[in-house]
Amino acid sequence: MNKLFCLFGILIFPLLMQAQEEEFRSENFVYKENIKSALIHRPDSVLADPIVFLNSPVQLRFSFDDMDADVKDYYYTLTLCDADWKPSELDELDYLDGFTENDLEDYQFSFNTLTEYTHFFLDLPNEDVRWTKSGNYLLRVYENEDELSLAITQRFVVAERTMQVEGNFVRPGNPAISSTHQEFDFVVRHPNLRIVNAQDEISVTILQNNRWDNALTNLKPRFARNEQLVYDYQGKIIFPAGKEFRHVDLRNLESRTGRVREIEEYEDHYDAYIKEEKPRPYLPYTSGFDINGKFVIENLDVFTPFNQTIDAAVEKGVIFTKEGRTEHDRQGNYVNAYFSLRAPIPYDGKKVYLFGALTAWQIQPQYQLEYNDANNAYEGAAYLKQGYYDYLYALVDEDDPKKIDFSLIEGDWHETENNYTVLVYWRAFGQRYDRVAAVKVFNSVRTE
Repeated sequence: MNKLFCLFGILIFPLLMQAQEEEFRSENFVYKENIKSALIHRPDSVLADPIVFLNSPVQLRFSFDDMDADVKDYYYTLTLCDADWKPSELDELDYLDGFTENDLEDYQFSFNTLTEYTHFFLDLPNEDVRWTKSGNYLLRVYENEDELSLAITQRFVVAERTMQVEGNFVRPGNPAISSTHQEFDFVVRHPNLRIVNAQDEISVTILQNNRWDNALTNLKPRFARNEQLVYDYQGKIIFPAGKEFRHVDLRNLESRTGRVREIEEYEDHYDAYIKEEKPRPYLPYTSGFDINGKFVIENLDVFTPFNQTIDAAVEKGVIFTKEGRTEHDRQGNYVNAYFSLRAPIPYDGKKVYLFGALTAWQIQPQYQLEYNDANNAYEGAAYLKQGYYDYLYALVDEDDPKKIDFSLIEGDWHETENNYTVLVYWRAFGQRYDRVAAVKVFNSVRTE
């Protein structure tokens, strides 16, 4: 019997490992349907990128809701990754101080809500584990100490101030895209640091509004001079500018906001009907505040003192205290938000999706809109927690799901306000991991 059991283990183990590798994704992803509203951010700045500096007292707050409304045994690990988000060659003990596996023990039950859920949250680093090296980190959450039972993966970055980045925006030289795209030039300064071969040691990633789906990666300097690495490739470091994000305000379910046509309350949930929207590729550019595709969880039906938090967040990126944040997280109701996009005829060979941080910057089937011939519109629903959400409409090719287009519905204007995050990775000769030697966020409209 023992020999038979061992033989079975030998045969089945590789299959389990293969299944884990096929399921595992080194990106922000939710693997279980009962998990909603996964979010990672700085407690003092919900809208800031999930980036902290090495040896800084600033933490990251990770949270999610379990709609089963019970208490499960969730565990988490941290994995250091290289610049391409592949696991580092280092052993966990080389970059973590503390336990390499920990239980996620902080949770609260929802309070005074129609829909019951359990809100789990975690602050990193903490007394159980802290990182000792800079780099890309992947947080993995799973059930019952079983790493095959993944629940969530989330990316974040730990950076150094070893180098400095200076940059500026330039108008694209190509007339065909000069009014629709944004181009960026920058210099990486490394005073008193010896870089033998910048082409091999340095790589740069640029994120638009903290999106990894369209990031420019593995950028190499055009040339080096006087302890500077110069990146001024004409037409290379360039992004479609897009337009200011659409938004819907679901913070107050007792009364309608400007974008909400109707709210209905039921025994266990709310339905909110968003006013019908139209494609806008040829509409003139209009400036206006947005939160660059992100979302903020808030319930203003209960917490009236924070009526101006979104306005303040747009200006300063600051919401309120960690304690106040937790109260909003556990007292927010869930809403079926119904969206409608006007279209006289359906887009030939295309599918329409909601897109933004609410979809983890991914095309996901639950956010697809279906064409309704009776209303001449694409219609769909998203199950969202009370809050303020930015979003766009995306067109996806039916024959090539990786072919995504925003310009046909949203349009592109070079005046659009966007944030660009520059991450400088440094792997010196003989090192076995990619340090994040510098990080800098640039705004296409506001200058420091």
